Amino acid sequence: MNGETLARVARRYDVSRSQIYQWRHQFRKRGLLPAPPGPTFLPVDLEVPMRHAEPVPEG
Repeated sequence: MNGETLARVARRYDVSRSQIYQWRHQFRKRGLLPAPPGPTFLPVDLEVPMRHAEPVPEG
């Protein structure tokens, strides 16, 4: 996308952002799109409790 936001590209081609994410996931799963070279960081809000979290067994 050469520095463009995903939202702008989605608007230009009249598709949803989620559709672009789905296509990207499918291409990566099939080995047609390489994974990013470095780690991917995602925003995390530690103040909000997880609703469907399973407890991790201690041991």
